[in-house]
Amino acid sequence: SYGNGDQDSWDDDDDDVSDWNLRKCSAATLDTLATLYKDELLPFLLPILQQSLDAKQPWQVQEAGILALGAIAEGCFQGLQKHLPQLVPYLISLLKHPKPLIRSITCWTLSRYAKWMIGAHEDDSKYFKPLMVQLLQRVLDKNKKVQEAACSAFATIEEEAQGRLIPY
Repeated sequence: SYGNGDQDSWDDDDDDVSDWNLRKCSAATLDTLATLYKDELLPFLLPILQQSLDAKQPWQVQEAGILALGAIAEGCFQGLQKHLPQLVPYLISLLKHPKPLIRSITCWTLSRYAKWMIGAHEDDSKYFKPLMVQLLQRVLDKNKKVQEAACSAFATIEEEAQGRLIPY
């Protein structure tokens, strides 16, 4: 179960291990489907993702949508590019979400779009700088799993950004 998603229950709840495995398998399957079918999958996925990412949805539904968005990042990248100028700022804003699981999965999802943020834009102030500011704040998050996710995302982004990280 997700528990109530607050800091203490997520750190100490052993039930999360089995959920994470189920979620991890689901994400891996979605990644495989996206790799096989590429953008042909988007007409089916985009309406579901749009609905699940709505802030009016329960946090568990939002989290599943963020996970799915990260899972399809590589396979559906071409078709998703036109949506990224709206999606990336929204995802960056979710790094401040009150639920740790939302913050941690958002770190991972944003790292899956690092190439786009770094390669497509010379102006760091639009995507890269806000990402770095929020991601570095998550490295100092009160939840250790969010800290781990932020460090992992930072390592992925570091591989892509290299010298562009020097100001941060």
